[in-house]
Amino acid sequence: MQTFPATHPSLHWQGRILEESNGHKLLFGSAAYLRFRFKGDSCKVLLRNHAPGAGGDYNYISFVIDGVHTQRIKINFDSLDALTILPEHAAPFHDVEVYKETEAKCGAVEIGGIEAMDLDTFTYHPAHKIEFIGNSITAGMSSDLSTVPCDKGKWYDQHNAYEAFGPTVCRKLNCDFTLAAYSGLGMYRNWATDYPVMKDVYESIMLDPNPSSPRYNYDSFIPDVIVMCVGANDLSDGDGVTPRPPFDSTKFITTFISFINNIHQHHPKAQFLLLNGPVNTPEKDLIFKNCLTSIKAQAEKQITDLQPVTLFFFPLIQPQGCGGHPDVAQQAEMAVQLEPVLAQMLGKNKE
Repeated sequence: MQTFPATHPSLHWQGRILEESNGHKLLFGSAAYLRFRFKGDSCKVLLRNHAPGAGGDYNYISFVIDGVHTQRIKINFDSLDALTILPEHAAPFHDVEVYKETEAKCGAVEIGGIEAMDLDTFTYHPAHKIEFIGNSITAGMSSDLSTVPCDKGKWYDQHNAYEAFGPTVCRKLNCDFTLAAYSGLGMYRNWATDYPVMKDVYESIMLDPNPSSPRYNYDSFIPDVIVMCVGANDLSDGDGVTPRPPFDSTKFITTFISFINNIHQHHPKAQFLLLNGPVNTPEKDLIFKNCLTSIKAQAEKQITDLQPVTLFFFPLIQPQGCGGHPDVAQQAEMAVQLEPVLAQMLGKNKE
Protein backbone atom coordinates (compact mmCIF):
# COMPACT_ATOMS: atom_id res chain seq x y z
CA MET A 1 0.00 0.00 0.00
CA GLN A 2 0.99 3.61 -0.60
CA THR A 3 0.23 6.56 1.68
CA PHE A 4 -1.45 9.43 -0.14
CA PRO A 5 -1.40 12.79 1.68
CA ALA A 6 -4.57 14.75 2.34
CA THR A 7 -3.42 17.28 -0.27
CA HIS A 8 -3.31 14.68 -3.07
CA PRO A 9 -5.22 15.94 -6.14
CA SER A 10 -7.32 12.76 -6.32
CA LEU A 11 -8.89 13.59 -2.95
CA HIS A 12 -11.91 15.89 -3.23
CA TRP A 13 -12.95 17.99 -0.23
CA GLN A 14 -16.05 20.06 0.45
CA GLY A 15 -17.46 22.08 3.33
CA ARG A 16 -15.97 23.97 6.27
CA ILE A 17 -12.50 22.42 6.16
CA LEU A 18 -9.18 23.81 7.39
CA GLU A 19 -5.81 22.73 6.01
CA GLU A 20 -3.06 22.51 8.62
CA SER A 21 0.58 23.42 8.03
CA ASN A 22 1.45 19.72 7.74
CA GLY A 23 -1.07 19.27 4.93
CA HIS A 24 -3.62 17.39 7.03
CA LYS A 25 -7.26 18.49 6.72
CA LEU A 26 -9.61 19.30 9.60
CA LEU A 27 -13.31 18.68 8.96
CA PHE A 28 -15.15 21.26 11.08
CA GLY A 29 -18.56 21.83 9.55
CA SER A 30 -21.58 19.54 9.71
CA ALA A 31 -21.48 17.10 6.78
CA ALA A 32 -18.08 18.38 5.62
CA TYR A 33 -16.73 15.56 3.50
CA LEU A 34 -13.96 13.86 1.55
CA ARG A 35 -14.53 11.86 -1.62
CA PHE A 36 -12.06 9.55 -3.31
CA ARG A 37 -11.76 6.40 -5.44
CA PHE A 38 -9.23 3.72 -4.60
CA LYS A 39 -7.89 0.62 -6.30
CA GLY A 40 -7.82 -2.73 -4.53
CA ASP A 41 -9.79 -4.73 -1.98
CA SER A 42 -9.38 -2.30 0.94
CA CYS A 43 -7.93 1.00 2.03
CA LYS A 44 -7.31 2.90 5.25
CA VAL A 45 -8.27 6.41 6.30
CA LEU A 46 -5.96 8.10 8.82
CA LEU A 47 -8.07 9.98 11.40
CA ARG A 48 -7.78 11.83 14.69
CA ASN A 49 -10.29 13.50 17.03
CA HIS A 50 -9.99 17.23 17.76
CA ALA A 51 -12.70 18.00 20.31
CA PRO A 52 -12.60 21.14 22.49
CA GLY A 53 -11.66 20.92 26.15
CA ALA A 54 -10.36 17.96 28.11
CA GLY A 55 -13.65 16.32 29.08
CA GLY A 56 -13.50 13.24 26.89
CA ASP A 57 -15.48 14.76 24.03
CA TYR A 58 -15.45 13.13 20.62
CA ASN A 59 -16.87 13.35 17.13
CA TYR A 60 -18.70 11.09 14.72
CA ILE A 61 -18.08 10.29 11.08
CA SER A 62 -19.73 7.97 8.59
CA PHE A 63 -18.67 6.40 5.31
CA VAL A 64 -20.46 5.94 2.02
CA ILE A 65 -18.84 2.95 0.33
CA ASP A 66 -19.86 2.32 -3.28
CA GLY A 67 -23.08 4.21 -2.64
CA VAL A 68 -24.00 2.50 0.64
CA HIS A 69 -24.11 4.65 3.79
CA THR A 70 -22.66 3.06 6.93
CA GLN A 71 -23.55 3.51 10.58
CA ARG A 72 -21.90 6.45 12.35
CA ILE A 73 -18.49 5.78 13.87
CA LYS A 74 -17.21 7.46 17.04
CA ILE A 75 -13.81 9.14 16.62
CA ASN A 76 -12.38 9.51 20.11
CA PHE A 77 -8.67 8.77 19.65
CA ASP A 78 -6.24 11.67 20.10
CA SER A 79 -3.48 10.24 17.92
CA LEU A 80 -3.64 9.60 14.18
CA ASP A 81 -5.18 6.16 13.72
CA ALA A 82 -6.27 4.14 10.72
CA LEU A 83 -9.81 2.95 9.99
CA THR A 84 -9.95 0.15 7.44
CA ILE A 85 -12.53 0.25 4.64
CA LEU A 86 -13.58 -3.17 3.34
CA PRO A 87 -16.09 -2.94 0.48
CA GLU A 88 -18.74 -5.66 0.38
CA HIS A 89 -18.31 -6.43 -3.30
CA ALA A 90 -15.21 -7.09 -5.38
CA ALA A 91 -14.39 -4.51 -8.04
CA PRO A 92 -11.25 -2.99 -9.54
CA PHE A 93 -12.06 0.41 -7.96
CA HIS A 94 -14.26 1.57 -5.09
CA ASP A 95 -15.80 4.97 -4.34
CA VAL A 96 -15.61 6.26 -0.77
CA GLU A 97 -17.09 9.33 0.91
CA VAL A 98 -16.21 10.36 4.48
CA TYR A 99 -18.71 12.65 6.26
CA LYS A 100 -18.41 14.51 9.55
CA GLU A 101 -21.67 13.87 11.39
CA THR A 102 -21.16 16.28 14.29
CA GLU A 103 -21.11 20.06 14.08
CA ALA A 104 -18.38 22.69 14.38
CA LYS A 105 -18.95 23.37 18.08
CA CYS A 106 -17.92 19.72 18.66
CA GLY A 107 -14.47 20.44 17.22
CA ALA A 108 -12.96 18.74 14.20
CA VAL A 109 -11.98 15.41 12.71
CA GLU A 110 -8.47 15.42 11.30
CA ILE A 111 -7.71 13.38 8.18
CA GLY A 112 -4.03 12.81 7.59
CA GLY A 113 -4.25 10.82 4.38
CA ILE A 114 -5.27 7.58 2.68
CA GLU A 115 -3.42 4.28 2.55
CA ALA A 116 -4.30 2.37 -0.62
CA MET A 117 -2.85 0.44 -3.54
CA ASP A 118 -3.61 3.39 -5.79
CA LEU A 119 -6.09 6.24 -6.28
CA ASP A 120 -8.18 7.14 -9.30
CA THR A 121 -10.33 10.12 -10.24
CA PHE A 122 -13.69 10.29 -8.46
CA THR A 123 -16.30 10.54 -11.22
CA TYR A 124 -19.11 12.38 -9.42
CA HIS A 125 -19.99 15.63 -11.20
CA PRO A 126 -22.89 17.47 -9.55
CA ALA A 127 -25.00 19.74 -11.71
CA HIS A 128 -25.60 22.41 -9.06
CA LYS A 129 -24.43 23.63 -5.67
CA ILE A 130 -26.52 24.59 -2.64
CA GLU A 131 -25.46 26.12 0.67
CA PHE A 132 -27.60 25.57 3.78
CA ILE A 133 -27.39 28.07 6.64
CA GLY A 134 -29.19 27.15 9.83
CA ASN A 135 -29.26 25.94 13.39
CA SER A 136 -29.67 22.54 15.06
CA ILE A 137 -32.25 21.13 12.62
CA THR A 138 -30.05 21.99 9.63
CA ALA A 139 -27.10 20.35 11.43
CA GLY A 140 -29.05 17.12 12.00
CA MET A 141 -28.89 17.43 15.77
CA SER A 142 -30.83 14.93 17.91
CA SER A 143 -32.21 13.09 14.88
CA ASP A 144 -30.55 9.66 15.06
CA LEU A 145 -31.62 7.47 17.99
CA SER A 146 -30.26 4.26 16.49
CA THR A 147 -27.30 3.84 18.84
CA VAL A 148 -27.82 6.20 21.81
CA PRO A 149 -31.33 6.96 23.15
CA CYS A 150 -32.48 10.42 24.13
CA ASP A 151 -31.20 11.78 27.45
CA LYS A 152 -28.25 9.39 27.37
CA GLY A 153 -24.60 10.03 26.56
CA LYS A 154 -23.36 13.38 25.23
CA TRP A 155 -25.64 16.06 23.80
CA TYR A 156 -24.33 15.33 20.29
CA ASP A 157 -24.61 11.52 20.35
CA GLN A 158 -27.70 11.67 18.13
CA HIS A 159 -26.16 14.02 15.54
CA ASN A 160 -26.59 12.83 11.95
CA ALA A 161 -25.68 15.55 9.47
CA TYR A 162 -25.56 13.20 6.46
CA GLU A 163 -29.29 12.45 6.80
CA ALA A 164 -30.33 16.03 7.60
CA PHE A 165 -32.78 17.52 5.12
CA GLY A 166 -30.15 19.55 3.22
CA PRO A 167 -27.73 16.78 2.23
CA THR A 168 -30.70 14.45 1.68
CA VAL A 169 -32.46 16.70 -0.82
CA CYS A 170 -29.16 17.39 -2.58
CA ARG A 171 -28.62 13.69 -3.14
CA LYS A 172 -32.07 13.55 -4.72
CA LEU A 173 -31.30 16.51 -6.99
CA ASN A 174 -27.70 15.58 -7.87
CA CYS A 175 -26.40 18.70 -6.13
CA ASP A 176 -23.24 19.35 -4.20
CA PHE A 177 -23.75 21.03 -0.83
CA THR A 178 -22.16 22.70 2.14
CA LEU A 179 -23.63 23.42 5.58
CA ALA A 180 -23.06 26.39 7.86
CA ALA A 181 -25.13 25.10 10.78
CA TYR A 182 -24.74 25.73 14.49
CA SER A 183 -27.14 24.53 17.18
CA GLY A 184 -28.84 27.18 19.26
CA LEU A 185 -27.92 30.17 17.09
CA GLY A 186 -30.34 32.75 15.80
CA MET A 187 -30.36 35.85 13.66
CA TYR A 188 -30.26 38.59 16.32
CA ARG A 189 -30.39 36.42 19.47
CA ASN A 190 -29.90 32.76 20.27
CA TRP A 191 -31.80 30.17 22.29
CA ALA A 192 -30.33 31.38 25.58
CA THR A 193 -27.72 34.05 24.73
CA ASP A 194 -27.37 37.19 22.63
CA TYR A 195 -23.88 36.45 21.27
CA PRO A 196 -22.51 35.11 19.03
CA VAL A 197 -25.34 34.98 16.52
CA MET A 198 -25.15 33.57 13.00
CA LYS A 199 -23.59 36.62 11.38
CA ASP A 200 -20.81 36.58 13.99
CA VAL A 201 -19.66 33.04 13.13
CA TYR A 202 -20.54 32.67 9.46
CA GLU A 203 -17.27 34.01 8.03
CA SER A 204 -15.14 31.62 10.10
CA ILE A 205 -14.22 28.16 8.80
CA MET A 206 -14.71 26.90 12.36
CA LEU A 207 -17.90 28.95 12.89
CA ASP A 208 -15.94 30.71 15.63
CA PRO A 209 -16.80 34.32 16.56
CA ASN A 210 -13.12 35.16 17.18
CA PRO A 211 -12.20 37.53 14.30
CA SER A 212 -8.71 36.02 14.22
CA SER A 213 -10.02 32.52 13.45
CA PRO A 214 -9.28 31.26 9.91
CA ARG A 215 -11.63 32.85 7.40
CA TYR A 216 -13.90 30.90 5.09
CA ASN A 217 -12.95 31.06 1.40
CA TYR A 218 -16.14 31.98 -0.44
CA ASP A 219 -14.56 31.08 -3.77
CA SER A 220 -14.19 27.46 -2.64
CA PHE A 221 -17.92 26.89 -3.07
CA ILE A 222 -20.09 29.09 -5.28
CA PRO A 223 -23.73 28.14 -4.66
CA ASP A 224 -26.61 28.42 -7.10
CA VAL A 225 -29.03 28.59 -4.16
CA ILE A 226 -28.53 29.63 -0.53
CA VAL A 227 -31.10 28.08 1.80
CA MET A 228 -31.59 29.87 5.12
CA CYS A 229 -33.42 28.18 7.99
CA VAL A 230 -32.67 30.62 10.82
CA GLY A 231 -35.05 32.22 13.28
CA ALA A 232 -36.67 29.56 15.43
CA ASN A 233 -34.20 30.30 18.22
CA ASP A 234 -34.94 34.03 18.04
CA LEU A 235 -38.62 33.24 18.60
CA SER A 236 -38.06 30.64 21.31
CA ASP A 237 -38.75 31.12 25.01
CA GLY A 238 -35.12 30.33 25.81
CA ASP A 239 -33.84 28.18 28.62
CA GLY A 240 -36.28 29.52 31.22
CA VAL A 241 -33.37 30.85 33.30
CA THR A 242 -31.78 33.69 31.32
CA PRO A 243 -33.95 36.86 31.26
CA ARG A 244 -35.49 37.17 27.80
CA PRO A 245 -37.31 40.22 26.40
CA PRO A 246 -40.21 39.70 23.99
CA PHE A 247 -39.34 38.89 20.39
CA ASP A 248 -38.43 42.03 18.42
CA SER A 249 -39.70 41.51 14.88
CA THR A 250 -38.18 44.78 13.61
CA LYS A 251 -34.72 43.85 14.86
CA PHE A 252 -35.10 40.35 13.46
CA ILE A 253 -36.13 41.59 10.01
CA THR A 254 -33.42 44.27 9.85
CA THR A 255 -30.66 41.88 10.93
CA PHE A 256 -31.85 39.19 8.51
CA ILE A 257 -31.83 41.58 5.53
CA SER A 258 -28.37 42.85 6.47
CA PHE A 259 -27.08 39.26 6.60
CA ILE A 260 -28.60 38.46 3.20
CA ASN A 261 -26.89 41.55 1.81
CA ASN A 262 -23.52 40.48 3.22
CA ILE A 263 -23.80 37.05 1.63
CA HIS A 264 -25.05 38.58 -1.63
CA GLN A 265 -21.81 40.58 -1.88
CA HIS A 266 -19.88 37.29 -1.96
CA HIS A 267 -22.35 35.38 -4.16
CA PRO A 268 -24.18 37.97 -6.31
CA LYS A 269 -25.71 35.37 -8.66
CA ALA A 270 -27.08 33.07 -5.96
CA GLN A 271 -30.80 32.74 -5.31
CA PHE A 272 -32.07 32.77 -1.73
CA LEU A 273 -34.63 30.37 -0.28
CA LEU A 274 -35.97 31.25 3.19
CA LEU A 275 -37.53 28.56 5.40
CA ASN A 276 -39.57 28.72 8.57
CA GLY A 277 -38.63 25.38 10.15
CA PRO A 278 -41.15 22.65 11.09
CA VAL A 279 -40.99 22.88 14.92
CA ASN A 280 -42.84 25.74 16.60
CA THR A 281 -46.15 26.74 18.10
CA PRO A 282 -48.84 27.85 15.62
CA GLU A 283 -48.74 31.38 17.07
CA LYS A 284 -44.98 31.74 16.72
CA ASP A 285 -45.00 30.06 13.32
CA LEU A 286 -47.42 32.73 12.05
CA ILE A 287 -45.12 35.47 13.36
CA PHE A 288 -42.15 33.74 11.72
CA LYS A 289 -43.93 33.47 8.36
CA ASN A 290 -44.99 37.11 8.47
CA CYS A 291 -41.40 38.16 9.21
CA LEU A 292 -40.03 36.09 6.33
CA THR A 293 -42.63 37.53 3.97
CA SER A 294 -41.57 41.03 4.99
CA ILE A 295 -37.88 40.11 4.64
CA LYS A 296 -38.48 38.90 1.09
CA ALA A 297 -40.27 42.10 0.06
CA GLN A 298 -37.79 44.46 1.70
CA ALA A 299 -34.66 42.58 0.60
CA GLU A 300 -35.78 42.51 -3.04
CA LYS A 301 -36.43 46.25 -2.84
CA GLN A 302 -33.29 47.29 -0.94
CA ILE A 303 -30.51 45.04 -2.29
CA THR A 304 -29.23 45.86 -5.76
CA ASP A 305 -29.34 43.01 -8.30
CA LEU A 306 -30.70 40.51 -5.78
CA GLN A 307 -32.40 37.56 -7.42
CA PRO A 308 -36.09 37.11 -6.48
CA VAL A 309 -36.24 35.57 -3.01
CA THR A 310 -38.24 32.37 -2.62
CA LEU A 311 -40.18 31.40 0.50
CA PHE A 312 -41.14 27.91 1.58
CA PHE A 313 -43.04 27.12 4.76
CA PHE A 314 -42.77 23.64 6.25
CA PRO A 315 -45.95 22.35 7.88
CA LEU A 316 -45.58 22.04 11.63
CA ILE A 317 -44.81 18.59 13.04
CA GLN A 318 -44.67 16.79 16.36
CA PRO A 319 -40.93 16.14 16.55
CA GLN A 320 -39.89 12.55 17.16
CA GLY A 321 -36.18 13.18 17.75
CA CYS A 322 -34.57 14.24 21.02
CA GLY A 323 -35.20 17.58 22.69
CA GLY A 324 -37.90 18.74 20.31
CA HIS A 325 -36.03 17.99 17.08
CA PRO A 326 -37.10 16.05 13.98
CA ASP A 327 -35.80 12.50 13.75
CA VAL A 328 -34.16 11.00 10.66
CA ALA A 329 -37.50 10.00 9.11
CA GLN A 330 -38.89 13.52 9.60
CA GLN A 331 -35.71 15.03 8.15
CA ALA A 332 -36.27 12.82 5.10
CA GLU A 333 -39.86 14.07 4.81
CA MET A 334 -38.59 17.66 4.96
CA ALA A 335 -36.30 16.82 2.03
CA VAL A 336 -39.27 15.42 0.08
CA GLN A 337 -41.24 18.61 0.68
CA LEU A 338 -38.31 20.80 -0.33
CA GLU A 339 -37.33 18.88 -3.45
CA PRO A 340 -39.84 20.39 -5.95
CA VAL A 341 -39.13 23.91 -4.66
CA LEU A 342 -35.39 23.58 -5.19
CA ALA A 343 -35.88 21.72 -8.48
CA GLN A 344 -37.87 24.64 -9.80
CA MET A 345 -35.30 27.14 -8.58
CA LEU A 346 -32.54 25.17 -10.27
CA GLY A 347 -34.50 24.89 -13.51
CA LYS A 348 -34.87 21.12 -13.20
CA ASN A 349 -37.85 19.07 -14.30
CA LYS A 350 -38.93 16.65 -11.60
CA GLU A 351 -39.38 13.18 -13.01
